[in-house]
Amino acid sequence: MIPDALAAQLSARRDAPAVVDPEQTLTYADLDGRSAAVAAHLHQRGVAVGEPVLVHTRLSRWAVVGMLGVLRAGARYVPVDAAFPPARRELMATASGARVTLTEELLASLPAASSPWRDGPDAYTMFTSGSTGEPKAVTVSRAALSYSTRARLAYYDLPPRRFLLCSSISFDSSVAGIYWTLCTGGTLIIPTDRPFDVRALVRAGDAHRATHTLMVPSLYRLTLRSPIRSLSTVIVAGETCPPGLVDLHYERMPQATLYNEYGPTECTVSDANPMERFREEIGRLCR
Repeated sequence: MIPDALAAQLSARRDAPAVVDPEQTLTYADLDGRSAAVAAHLHQRGVAVGEPVLVHTRLSRWAVVGMLGVLRAGARYVPVDAAFPPARRELMATASGARVTLTEELLASLPAASSPWRDGPDAYTMFTSGSTGEPKAVTVSRAALSYSTRARLAYYDLPPRRFLLCSSISFDSSVAGIYWTLCTGGTLIIPTDRPFDVRALVRAGDAHRATHTLMVPSLYRLTLRSPIRSLSTVIVAGETCPPGLVDLHYERMPQATLYNEYGPTECTVSDANPMERFREEIGRLCR
């Protein structure tokens, strides 16, 4: 289960960097103490097992602290990206039914603590993009998140040593990188609180020698203007991946394998398919 894997890494990797954002680096020991403080705070607020808790932050180290703290308390988190338009944030907050909200200011004010992990039925609630109408809430169980993460570990050759996180906390693609990385003792690199800041992505990817990343195809096309050469695994998701992008990837990043994980929020992050096979199939059909 996800809590067991996280607890093991928080205990074993104390001095290793867990989360890096433009302002600060948190070690696994830091993340352990901070997330425990959140869990203790939620216990004091009387948050019940399975209860929704709003994590209202930017894409930052505080988002990760809040998510792990909620899980540690046995509750489920509802991530609301502070960069989203006010109307969408209000819709998500109201629809979530959460009575407790974690903000960056609150998270930063909580002193490190010690708190046990409590089990619960669900991990988080995400909202669909709303492309077919109003965004809909999708609650994902801890069992489904654990299965998805185990499947990722079994499918990919290597776990991420340094994962470049390029997705909003309110999109399920962020889940893949966060738990895949932290459950295997890697470093989560958050280059900016604005996922479409291409310069910041490239700078952080180069500076921290990112090995893995996941982003939408349109963003990846822009980053290929200044490829991050340290990457060995590139995943695209959230949009249809055009054949031209596959060709451009293998022209500019031949050392990295490209995967497609395009799928709906309801699938707990989706499936992976090597794009090399996709390119070969497209070529066969076009002959």
